[in-house]
Amino acid sequence: MKSYIILALIFLVTSIRAQDSLHYMSGPHGGLLKTVEEYNIETINTYGCITAYVFDKSFTIIPNKFISGSILFFYNNGATLNNYLIPSGTDGFTADVPSINYYYYTIHFKVNGKVISARVDNYLGIAEKEQETNIDNK
Repeated sequence: MKSYIILALIFLVTSIRAQDSLHYMSGPHGGLLKTVEEYNIETINTYGCITAYVFDKSFTIIPNKFISGSILFFYNNGATLNNYLIPSGTDGFTADVPSINYYYYTIHFKVNGKVISARVDNYLGIAEKEQETNIDNK
């Protein structure tokens, strides 16, 4: 019995330490930052829209003139929805979010003939929280 309690405590302490080691880096525009090979992808989730930027490994922004991209939403019911990323300004991209109830999305960029992708989960409920805020402000 004591060994089960000790194992349970070890598991509890280990899981708490693992949660502390999860860090969400904030990008230059305040978004979530993902590193993919020698690139960094920053995504900003707002209600109805996702904005994205691509940086090189030294965080120099790459102009969107030579980049194309798409975003694929995955929903809990198994449905998927693909959207193109539309260039915004000289260095950003935007995509409409057709439904905020997505489980996660993968964002894909073609940079210098190479495709880079990152997965972004919606478990934080960012879009859902902002929807509640928008509804409350009306």
